[in-house]
Amino acid sequence: MQFSQPIRNLILAAGIVLAVILTACGGESGAKATTAPTAASATAASATAAPTKTQPTAAPTAASAGIKLLDATFARKLDENQAPIDPTDTFGPTDQINLSLKFDGRPKQGVVKTRFMFQDQLIAEAQVDFAQANSGVIFSVGEATYTGFFLTPNQPFPASDTYHADVTVNDKPLGSYKFKIVAPETTPTDAPTKAPTDAPTEAPTSAAGEAFTFGKFKLYTHPKGYFSIMLPAAWQIQDRSSQDEGIMIGAQEPEGRGLVMVHLIDVEHPTDGDTLKEVASNYAERYFGNLDNYKLLRAAAQDDTSAAAGYTFTMDINGAKMDMAAMTNVVRKDNRVGFLSIIVPLSETKNKAVQDAIGTISGSFGMNSALPLPQ
Repeated sequence: MQFSQPIRNLILAAGIVLAVILTACGGESGAKATTAPTAASATAASATAAPTKTQPTAAPTAASAGIKLLDATFARKLDENQAPIDPTDTFGPTDQINLSLKFDGRPKQGVVKTRFMFQDQLIAEAQVDFAQANSGVIFSVGEATYTGFFLTPNQPFPASDTYHADVTVNDKPLGSYKFKIVAPETTPTDAPTKAPTDAPTEAPTSAAGEAFTFGKFKLYTHPKGYFSIMLPAAWQIQDRSSQDEGIMIGAQEPEGRGLVMVHLIDVEHPTDGDTLKEVASNYAERYFGNLDNYKLLRAAAQDDTSAAAGYTFTMDINGAKMDMAAMTNVVRKDNRVGFLSIIVPLSETKNKAVQDAIGTISGSFGMNSALPLPQ
């Protein structure tokens, strides 16, 4: 699978969306992924999850006179007093994230705020006022006061260990507490539920080999820190970076049936969403338009800083023709522009495990625009 051609004449800019190609090909996905995952809500003191002690990146301190944070604990559930049940700092992509905060004594005033973060991006935030201690929001147990926060996803969160909850009292920091999202491993079904027929009802489009799977994921960080992304652990990393192309890294499935490609360049002038729509479709045609049966299915601007294109084509893989589905997201941060292309067999686009894996990859992509690219 080829992924190196010049792009000097492309006009570039930003954003990231999830699974445009899946929608175009009939898959079920209404999710949108940005650099930071979105959430339906971050809510104070409402519960179903229990935590255990979480190591803060900054030690708890008294942020306001008379207020002392004793423990911050993530959990699968919180009890009626907002204390943690089944403590853990590891959650699945669709799990509710619960955080229990234990304060010394019974503070009478002060506003506690929790900001749930993905890297340096805000997902959602919520706050509680100690003055409402009798409203059912904060519960005092013995000589300690508990307050609970939970984060509810409206789409699967991407797998990553770069999540954290930042806690303040009266806008003064108490601590930053890490948690992680772990993607479930995709595995083939144990056995067919029906006996195979004597002959297939239609000609197969897949190349021979093992069942297509993303498998386990691992966090890949560019050796020079330009970007990070979750990639399938068993896929082969290829570096096609050059002075002309910019940074170009690909991860290819061992059988050649799948590809994740990240391409970074710098631009001088920002562009709007309509321009980005053209950029996304032009990029797809530039890199993949020479392949058999290439067809642009959809190109869309997400906002002023993002766009995506979905397309299909046919490839010769291991001596067999295979129909492929692909999407290219265009992402800009400051003057840094990133293209994220994900290619899978067309026959797999309705596979829920594949859809979730694409969401994991798309949602985990982050660029460091502070580092200058090689000239």
